[in-house]
Amino acid sequence: MGEYYVAGVYECIWFVLGALLFSGLSKAMRVVKAAKLAQITIIQSLFLMSNVVDDMNFICEIKYKTMEDIDLGHDTIEISKELDKKLIEDWKQQSVEKIKIIFPIIFKTKIIDFEDWEGAMELIKKSSQK
Repeated sequence: MGEYYVAGVYECIWFVLGALLFSGLSKAMRVVKAAKLAQITIIQSLFLMSNVVDDMNFICEIKYKTMEDIDLGHDTIEISKELDKKLIEDWKQQSVEKIKIIFPIIFKTKIIDFEDWEGAMELIKKSSQK
């Protein structure tokens, strides 16, 4: 009777260890899957933002051409160019900061390996080469 009891305890211990191992591995796999999804989301968001910047620059060029066509004056056009350039640069920096704030810390160290707009654009280039 005693040997059956010991065998049952060992089986119970192995069952509990197996359940704990399964639970730990499944959680680890979920984190890896979430990290991959977060990385794809960041890259796609950055790609979209780079397209927005291109569109903003295109619209600004149309604006400057229109300002020249209606003879607003060189000084007015230059002031507008400076303001637009500052606006676009601020938007790019704020966009990068928002991405860095939104994602959880666990993903920041592995996925968000850029500090500014240029670094973010490098990440897009690297991911498109893969």
